[in-house]
Amino acid sequence: MERRWKRPGACWKERAGRSVTSSMGEEGSPLDFVLIGRAGVDLYSLDLGHTIGESTRFAKYVGGTAANVAVGASRLGLKVALATRVGDDDLGEYVIR
Repeated sequence: MERRWKRPGACWKERAGRSVTSSMGEEGSPLDFVLIGRAGVDLYSLDLGHTIGESTRFAKYVGGTAANVAVGASRLGLKVALATRVGDDDLGEYVIR
């Protein structure tokens, strides 16, 4: 399968479908925070007592400092936006959802 590269930012705009500006306008009030940083997938081994190389079962969670802070602030009732990039693959799709 041939993978075609897109111009920077194209993937995020197509997949996420919203920008910080449109998020601000939807609710009618400004955001409390705009975070810029990493959002990724953290994999944790479910095979206790084994090295990462020996493990065959993993749990996946969205991680990254900016993503974690955005989730925490949102749970406290603040209006937040996260500016980040994700890969054009299944893990990127997982982060977006």
